[in-house]
Amino acid sequence: MYCLTVATAATLLRHHHVVVAASAVGALLAWPFAALAVLPLCLQALKSERLRAVKLAVFWFALVVVPQILTDKHYYGRWTFSQWNLLMYNVAGGGSELYGTEGMMFYVKNCLLNFNFIFLFASALPAVMWLSWKQFPWHSEVLAALAPLPLWLGAMCLPAHKEERFLYCVYPTMCLAASCSFAALPSALPTRAPANIRARATKALQRVTSLALVLIVLLSVSRILALVHFYNAPIVVFSSMQTLPATGAFSEPSTPQMVCIGSEWFRFPSSFFLPSPNFRLGFLPSEFKGLLPFDFNGTNNGSLELNDLNLEAGGSYIKDPRLCQFVVQQIEKLDYLSLNSPSVALKGVDGRWKAVAEHKFLDASRSPVLTRALYIPFLGEKKNSFHTYAIFQKLQDV
Repeated sequence: MYCLTVATAATLLRHHHVVVAASAVGALLAWPFAALAVLPLCLQALKSERLRAVKLAVFWFALVVVPQILTDKHYYGRWTFSQWNLLMYNVAGGGSELYGTEGMMFYVKNCLLNFNFIFLFASALPAVMWLSWKQFPWHSEVLAALAPLPLWLGAMCLPAHKEERFLYCVYPTMCLAASCSFAALPSALPTRAPANIRARATKALQRVTSLALVLIVLLSVSRILALVHFYNAPIVVFSSMQTLPATGAFSEPSTPQMVCIGSEWFRFPSSFFLPSPNFRLGFLPSEFKGLLPFDFNGTNNGSLELNDLNLEAGGSYIKDPRLCQFVVQQIEKLDYLSLNSPSVALKGVDGRWKAVAEHKFLDASRSPVLTRALYIPFLGEKKNSFHTYAIFQKLQDV
């Protein structure tokens, strides 16, 4: 996303050498799929610079790819190129479909949810462009800067496997497209209309545009607050672990502390949220039957149980659940009162446990669409249903 933003700005400023550099870093070092998004920008640079653009492309290709290949050879013990392997597995091999599929409207719903009127104005750009083609300065650099959006959206809608994060790289382009629609709207008015009617229409259009901008700000802030208020439980709960050692919870600090997680494995934010390297994450068996991460044990001889078919591997689970000192689980609303008990029993692990950190987490299946998607003061708390996201500490047997 950042590299595409830099390349887009450089295209508009006609700094084509920056376009080539940012495109190379974004596509060859960061995410190979981004090559499709920066393609129109690179073609514009090639059109303007010709041979110089080709020389720059060769230079940046060598500068970025050669160190990667040498690094892969050093750590994997064989000649390989990780970016190429990633591309082949997801595109040519069709491996991405093993991780879930979505319908054609998935991205439309996500864009409406996260970008509201910005997405609508960006979608209206072709019509605005057609109506204002003669009156608005649609330079080739502007067209090249806008081209990644329809190209990327069209390409991402084709595979069955879809994820919201796949659209991140064109988010700035979407904002640019909406801005161009705003700017070109007055030029889209009929030129043959009487001057007084055209003046009134322009004034009315300015008011509508101002109202749309206010709505964009309000809806965007409401969406951000909803994400923070309703879905931040994993961050809050895991952050609270930083204070646990100071409470005297651990009698033997040198003993590895196992933090175990089952069906909530995909919401684990990062190992940086664990208090120290002495804390380790362990996976418990759950309803999920796909491939889970393994502990890092070197690159030359990775785990033999790793596979590219998303098949469950027993080696990813903790060998003995009795080693778990902490367990992370999401508790149904009806069980909330049990968190205040001196000890509770948890699913999948033996022993008695005490909640040491908890936070509410929205239950999307039992909450209305409007109040779970947007933060509406008072109404959201009243209409939505919540679970409790908690970390439990194992109690010593008496």
